[in-house]
Amino acid sequence: MRKEQPQLIIPRPPNEIFVKRRNSVAGNMLRDSQPLYIIERMEYPEDGGIFIYYQGVRYPRKGFPYPEACNAVNIVKRVYSQQLKTIARSKLMMAAMLFKKNRDRLLNQFSSIGQVALSSHFLMELRYNSTNREIKHFLMKFLSGLGIGNEEFLARILITVFEFDDVYMMFLRDLANETTPERLKKEPRKEIKRLYGIFMERLMGAWKHDPTRRVKKFSGSVGSIVKIALFAFLIPKIRRAFNAALDEIDFTRIQMDEIDRFYALRFHHYNALGRTFDDRIKEYEEIHGGKLPGAFVVQPE
Repeated sequence: MRKEQPQLIIPRPPNEIFVKRRNSVAGNMLRDSQPLYIIERMEYPEDGGIFIYYQGVRYPRKGFPYPEACNAVNIVKRVYSQQLKTIARSKLMMAAMLFKKNRDRLLNQFSSIGQVALSSHFLMELRYNSTNREIKHFLMKFLSGLGIGNEEFLARILITVFEFDDVYMMFLRDLANETTPERLKKEPRKEIKRLYGIFMERLMGAWKHDPTRRVKKFSGSVGSIVKIALFAFLIPKIRRAFNAALDEIDFTRIQMDEIDRFYALRFHHYNALGRTFDDRIKEYEEIHGGKLPGAFVVQPE
């Protein structure tokens, strides 16, 4: 007969001794009440990815976001966002990144932060969703073309952020729908400006449906990336590496498929697909027989 092993619980100080009440990791993730669907099963297909099937929901969800990974990703995003905003504010700092010594120092900082916060949440490559696997292929080719070492680790950090962050993944897929590799290669700066215009129009259009008022945060973070990208594409070496990387991938895997379009229907932070939330949620209800699937509403702690 198997002997029961004693359970060891590491004690924690009571909340009363802290200035601010401590929440659980899951509690820290919930800023507003959120509907959670009942999970029927999870699948790990041989051809890759992870799929979660919800009770009463037409399509499975891609990926398996769990609180500890999402919390780690949020920390990394905040640090990276502040670093990128600092660089984007100064043309001098952006120009300094052209020098290998400065660029390597910044990438080493990114790697160090990612190593500490995210390495325990890295998935086997096959278990990332198909979009992330294609992004990793692109990044490794792009970084290698620029002569940047450790490209595999840097790429894995970025796709882990995308894997556990539905919002930025939605932005990326939605904008990928609006362009082609040919347009990006022909006039990258002009195309990035056009896509950023689409992004801001859709972001601002969703303001009333964003109870957490994260529009300003998203516009600032994405705006910094765009500003740096516009500067970077003035350099021929970067354009060549970018074009070569685009030639190596299947761009349709970065664009939305049927499942992505389905989950975009109930995305309220942003007018995904160029449609308002009211319009999209109506279609979502129609797909499910005129009503929303049953869900638990989880309140923040």
